[in-house]
Amino acid sequence: RSRRYSRIALVNPPLDEGTERCIDMGHWLPLNLMALSSYMLQNGYRGEIRIFDQQVCDEAEMMGRLAEFKPDLVGISPNINSYRQTLRIAEAMKKKGADTVLGGAYATRLAVNILKNRECIDYVIRHDGERALHRLAEGMEPERIRNLVFRKSGIVHENMVEHHHTASHGRMDYSSFIDIDRYFENYC
Repeated sequence: RSRRYSRIALVNPPLDEGTERCIDMGHWLPLNLMALSSYMLQNGYRGEIRIFDQQVCDEAEMMGRLAEFKPDLVGISPNINSYRQTLRIAEAMKKKGADTVLGGAYATRLAVNILKNRECIDYVIRHDGERALHRLAEGMEPERIRNLVFRKSGIVHENMVEHHHTASHGRMDYSSFIDIDRYFENYC
């Protein structure tokens, strides 16, 4: 099921309940999500991309802004301290009609298990995600997208992996996707 996505939300999820916040949380820009966004725009993506970061807003604000944006694809970069919240976001966005994709180090290692056990997740991108996310967003057939793990007819498929280190190519745009002032305010 191939489709072009025109409204993409990239999410740095809130920490799970009971997880202690890092003392300097809210100071650091979500460089991983900014690299993905910048790469896509630099390579001709014509849709709208927004970054939602739990470091600079609370969960209620983030979920409200996500719902207001009405994304058709939601990309989330979970870690071990935010996986439950990642699933809550994915389930909420699926109910609103969005497809969901996970990426990052945590999702890379557990891609097959995630797709076998979590119906609310449509795709996982392993390793370098810039090209894979761009190709997925532009509507390339999932079978042709390297680094993509996906379900088809209930069976999990793992495409070949390519390492391309695209994050080191081109300039990262620090202003188009986030309100940078919120990070500066947290730093002071």
